[in-house]
Amino acid sequence: MYIGVIYDKQTKQVADYSPEASLMKYTISEDGYLADGTKWLPEAQSNLRIEKENEYTKLMAVLICGKIGDGAAKAMEDFNVKVYRNVTGDVNDVIEAYKNNQLEEGENTKLPARQNLFEYFRAHRIYDKRELDCYRKGLEMFGTALTEKDKLWIYDQCYALESRWYLFPYVAEVLDIRLDLKHALKYMSGFLKVFSRIDGRNCDNVQDQSLMVERIKILADNMKEDERQEFLDETFIVVAKNREIMVAEYLMDQGADICYVNKKGLSVEKYETAMEDMTMATYLSYYRVNGKKKGPAVDYFKCKVKNFKDKPLEERMWLTRYNPRFKEEEEGVVFGKHALSVCKELLKDYEKTGILKKTTKAEELDAFVEEYNWDDGFEVPHFIAVHPNCSRETKEKMYELVEGSSYYGTKDFEDSDDELWKAFITELHDMLSEK
Repeated sequence: MYIGVIYDKQTKQVADYSPEASLMKYTISEDGYLADGTKWLPEAQSNLRIEKENEYTKLMAVLICGKIGDGAAKAMEDFNVKVYRNVTGDVNDVIEAYKNNQLEEGENTKLPARQNLFEYFRAHRIYDKRELDCYRKGLEMFGTALTEKDKLWIYDQCYALESRWYLFPYVAEVLDIRLDLKHALKYMSGFLKVFSRIDGRNCDNVQDQSLMVERIKILADNMKEDERQEFLDETFIVVAKNREIMVAEYLMDQGADICYVNKKGLSVEKYETAMEDMTMATYLSYYRVNGKKKGPAVDYFKCKVKNFKDKPLEERMWLTRYNPRFKEEEEGVVFGKHALSVCKELLKDYEKTGILKKTTKAEELDAFVEEYNWDDGFEVPHFIAVHPNCSRETKEKMYELVEGSSYYGTKDFEDSDDELWKAFITELHDMLSEK
């Protein structure tokens, strides 16, 4: 069991409740309260909700702070945390006063109803629709006098949060406001940025794309009716650009116009024509010509895995990735220009943009293979393998890491839908077979 004190790191004074404040934890022991160090408030706060069964985080009993609104304070009380508001003074003096039952609170901080409701929403991190009664409870306490402008302000605050991708949909459902086109497109763009990774690989698994469909559906359902069609049409253009095939399927079902051209001259056809991904391009063109979908979008993902539901989430996301086919692959080239583009972007993430230079030593290439995350694909390893200084030992190591010795030449290998994996194993096998 512990006591949390929000404080300023510089002055060691009790500070106001805010996401930027620090939280000093004091653990109750036989000889009093001992300082355990600091922890950022958002992490401590979210742990109270998300990891409330965790032995370390579920035992917070008291929160001492400066100014705090009714919304945030009520959320803490929902977590069975006693809140001491508007406390001032040095942290050590405050703790001594608490130990001696002499801690005094100031007057409540008066905040606008919309601010209190937003703080209440943010403290209760909702992940499941079954928990929405919690948000409705907040609406009853703080939202009875909200105007449409106030509701839109809360939407914008949720959008501005780094965590907006899971918070926003549930706020939208509870507040029930009609969005205009401008705001709906802004939120849609924000969701896409949250899920994006590197160019050409946005939302590339079933889970991410399903979540994206859910969020776009909520936006569409909460829009002004006369602007809903234009929202779907504009979203279709963005989705075509990002190659999100499940989202495209949803938009087709909703009657989005594949021939729509917006004020900037952008259209689905523009991105479709220049698209290197033949799977997505064919899916779009088939709809354009026939007015119906070319089969369920989920068929274009790698889902043929035994005992799939029993595997960890991270592995499921990898095994259900979208399975594109590029123009170069149609010509028999697997690791071509697109693969090189993906490789360069990934190397930026690893801060190893110079690893493929001709002057890179064999030891450096081997060290990079040791730290490489194979969930990032086979593009980078391919260009490591074909590097003139890549040693035979490094190639053998990669061959083992991708289980080439276990799968090459087997029926499972031949039946696999992962063309990059098969191509990479095959080229390593050929390299190692050379004398």
